[in-house]
Amino acid sequence: MSTETHNAKVLAHVQLGKSITPLEALDEFGCFRLGARIYGLKQAGHPIQK
Repeated sequence: MSTETHNAKVLAHVQLGKSITPLEALDEFGCFRLGARIYGLKQAGHPIQK
């Protein structure tokens, strides 16, 4: 999957009010770099809380 696909999937997940761990991101989306995806989404202006 591409970075943009991972971003979209992580964003959709957190917009539902769900939390996510790096292990869950890897298992559900095949995303090895959850921190980088979260950082990119925040930089794009999405309000993501810890």
